Amino acid sequence: MTNWFCSVFNTPTPGMLFDLRCDIILLENQIPFFILNRLFEIVPIPEQCTQSLTDLAYRFFRNMIPGDHEFHRAKFSQEGNHLLDLIRHCFLPINPRVKRKEDSEFLNVAGLKPAITLQAAGIKLKKSKTENLLDIKFTTNNGVLHIPPIRIHQYTESLIRNFIALEQCACDDTQHILSYVILLKSFISSPRDVKLLENKEILTNYAQEEEKDVSELFERLYRAVDVRKLKDFYFDGLSEQVSLYQKSSRGKWTKRSKGEIPAPPPRMILVISVLILVTSFAGTLFSVLSFFLRRS
Repeated sequence: MTNWFCSVFNTPTPGMLFDLRCDIILLENQIPFFILNRLFEIVPIPEQCTQSLTDLAYRFFRNMIPGDHEFHRAKFSQEGNHLLDLIRHCFLPINPRVKRKEDSEFLNVAGLKPAITLQAAGIKLKKSKTENLLDIKFTTNNGVLHIPPIRIHQYTESLIRNFIALEQCACDDTQHILSYVILLKSFISSPRDVKLLENKEILTNYAQEEEKDVSELFERLYRAVDVRKLKDFYFDGLSEQVSLYQKSSRGKWTKRSKGEIPAPPPRMILVISVLILVTSFAGTLFSVLSFFLRRS
């Protein structure tokens, strides 16, 4: 055992560090952070080590956390129950939640359509400028769905699975990661959806997996979710916005196809009629003039 620890901390290999990180983030391996902090205070530390336990932990896990490291460093310092909880803080949204209308009949857990279907329905998919994974936004005036970058790497499945397990055990009503997995599963239902999101630079596949493997990854994550335990679908308001936009777009298209376009105002009809008469008269006049000019 001693030899294993020496090899990990003196001459670590990428494979060793990967296995170590995956083991530490397992929900069943979590130790209350105040105990870790107390052990850190009483265990002899080399003089050159002047950083806190939180700083050292963030440096060890930061490659697992997408986005701005300086920004996430501040979120990582927030009070957490254990290391997995601290990492989860970095994934939580910053922007205010879009609330579902109280009198709406929209289902609490409805999700959205696949990315291909959304684009075909006139929804524009765009890479968001924010790096916060859950800050997905829909602008209703132009039908643009802003999605933060989705980065697939070697830790993605293990990390999200443990977030799901943590949220299913927690007492919080709002389950952010559970909701995000349900939403992503609706976005990504086939390799075609993966390809579209890659072309839009929304999804980056650092794991170098095939499109089929990525879609299957989200299928596996979705199967790990017990929807019956979902107390509050975080993206219900967003889903409602997109659904209502699609319905209004379909309604406009149906009216056009059935000839139910509103009649133009009388003034416009008068102007168009006068223009037609003037054009016809001018054409007749030019024809008569040209006839007489040829005879003369």
